[in-house]
Formats: sequence, structure tokens, C-alpha cells
Amino acid sequence: MTSVESPYFRIERSPTKRAGAQWRAAAAIVRADIDEPVEHLSAMASSADAADVQLSEQIQDAFGRLQKPSGWGRDPTVSHLVQRWLRLRDEVYRMYLASRAAGDVDGPELQRQADAYEAREKRAIEERVAALTEGQLLELVTPSEEQLAKRGDAYVLDALTAKKDLSQFIARRSPEVLAGYRQLEDLLGSS
Repeated sequence: MTSVESPYFRIERSPTKRAGAQWRAAAAIVRADIDEPVEHLSAMASSADAADVQLSEQIQDAFGRLQKPSGWGRDPTVSHLVQRWLRLRDEVYRMYLASRAAGDVDGPELQRQADAYEAREKRAIEERVAALTEGQLLELVTPSEEQLAKRGDAYVLDALTAKKDLSQFIARRSPEVLAGYRQLEDLLGSS
């Protein structure tokens, strides 16, 4: 297993699983201050142990490269909101898949439950966005330095898209927040 430590990052390993004829080990390296993933790693091998060893080596290499993140110690509110939006999107998607798999008998009821859950959670998120300070709103519409550097990464694009989605709930848009939103929109349009 991996024995690396950092005051800035933690490792979130997923269980090693079968992936066809191979085994897949995966992990995310997460910023400790705002719980935001900064790197996703995976390894494939013919055995679970070999995949775990390869993943541990990748984690060691990643920790050797990673530096103290810019903006260390910042308020985690916006990051937590973005992560909640991404989880909601995944939860609702899984609920829709379950409703389709249930067929004509239970499918429509599961669909109604998914719709109601999504509406309820979106209202709660909208309230959280409404409670953000001006500085937090600016952070919501502004990509971080790390996001700009890795904007081709699928996980970063998901986070930036989530920021844009969450921006729809901003009721009070100062000129600075509006300018940040336009920059985010332009960035996503060019990705």
C-alpha cells in the first residue's frame, strides 16, 4: 500500500475491481483544505496486487511533483458547493437509469421520485448560492489557477461546467461577478 503523507493532500482510494480480464486500481488525490480532487490516477494489471503496486507507485510519483496549492487555506464553501452539484448530477442520473430499467410498471413512479428529489435538492443548492458572499460569488464564477492549467482534463471540465451551472442561481450579479461569469462562459466555449 501507499505510505505518503502531506499536510496539503490526502489520498482517496477506490476498491480494486475487475475490469474485463484485468484488475483496476484507482485513487484521487484531494486537496485537504477544500476537499477538491486535484489528480485522478488508475492502474490496470493482471492481478489485484499488481494493480495496487502500480497505483502506489503512481501516487508516490504524484506526491513528489505536487507543491503547496495556490490559495491554500481558502474557504471551502464554494468547492463543497461544486462537489455537491456534481454528486447531485450523478445521483439523479443513476435514479433515471433505475427508472428506465424498472420498465412500465415501476418506471414512471421512480421517474417522479427522481424529478422530485432533483427539484428539492436544486432548491436547497439555490438557497446556498443565495447565501454566498460577494467574494464567494467571485470564486464561484472564476476558474482557479489549477483549473486553468488543467482545463483539458475531464474532471476539471466537469468542475468548471458545474460552476457555470451553479451561476444560474446567482440573483445579485455585481459587475465583477458578471465579468467573471462571462470569462467562465468564454473558457468553456473554447474548451
